[in-house]
Amino acid sequence: MAGKLQRTNLSTEAYEAVRALVMGGRFAPGAKISVEEMTRELGVSRSPVWAAIARLEVEGLVEVVPRQGVFVPRRDPAALAEMFVAREALEGMVARLAAQKPDPADVRRLEVALLDQRSAMENDNEAAYAEGALVFHQTVMKMGRNAVIERLLLTLYDRTRVMCRADGPRRAGLVQRWEEHARLWDAIRARKPDDAEREARAHIRTLAKEAGVTG
Repeated sequence: MAGKLQRTNLSTEAYEAVRALVMGGRFAPGAKISVEEMTRELGVSRSPVWAAIARLEVEGLVEVVPRQGVFVPRRDPAALAEMFVAREALEGMVARLAAQKPDPADVRRLEVALLDQRSAMENDNEAAYAEGALVFHQTVMKMGRNAVIERLLLTLYDRTRVMCRADGPRRAGLVQRWEEHARLWDAIRARKPDDAEREARAHIRTLAKEAGVTG
């Protein structure tokens, strides 16, 4: 449950609070969000909440339907397919950039993330694997050192997460995904941009296939 907001920077606080509720899994895909309930819970007027919703709509994290209300986006295969196409292009490029001159500390972070994922697989812990995979992807993203690509990818990660929240576990594909991460890590630490981009693109196609949005 969200706490009452302070009055120092109400617009920013309202946005962060509403976004946290949406991203935190409180609302299922397709669920209607009660603005009235949210204003009471946060202890603010409707204006900062609606301003927050307007920002989240631009980010693709909520949908405002005239005369019907505010909704969390439903799982839309066509929209997901477009997002994965964008992710393939962006993650392929950021992997190429990461492999051009990788920082040894970043390479080590990737290795630690791989070890964490392997440990999660051995313990049949899907949530821990997902956390390790997210760290891996975000580390590669930051290694690309391109702020524009980073912002775009973060938005795509969030939109995919919201839309696919109701998907069931995918334990059957964990080993393949881990092996793809390992190959990408090998390409980055070996400073092979072509190989890194190829491996990154292939990995996103695997994720898209698992999400059921490709043939």
